[in-house]
Amino acid sequence: MSTDHIAANFATFHLENPWVYTRLRDLALAMRSAGINHYGIGGLYETLRYEASLISKDTEGFKLNNNYRALYARELARNEPELINFFKFRLRKARGTQHLSPSVDAWDNPMY
Repeated sequence: MSTDHIAANFATFHLENPWVYTRLRDLALAMRSAGINHYGIGGLYETLRYEASLISKDTEGFKLNNNYRALYARELARNEPELINFFKFRLRKARGTQHLSPSVDAWDNPMY
């Protein structure tokens, strides 16, 4: 079995940068509170990039990898009951690999 390198790198990034999840969660929950029932992780991600660029003067500093978008959306839906149907998911398949855990596979069900 091959390693899903995106998921493995995401797990490391997520542990090293817990504030990213927290801020994405806060943005998504604010939208839910405003009556928005569905939204894309891309919009939240770009908002976070914008905010981070205002804080950091280092143009080569903090980077958000686009490969992590789907995984953050899945984490948010898995951990935040208010966000379970907020995002739409597509099947995530790493080329020629298996996912790291069954819980990730469960969120790859297209009906979510």
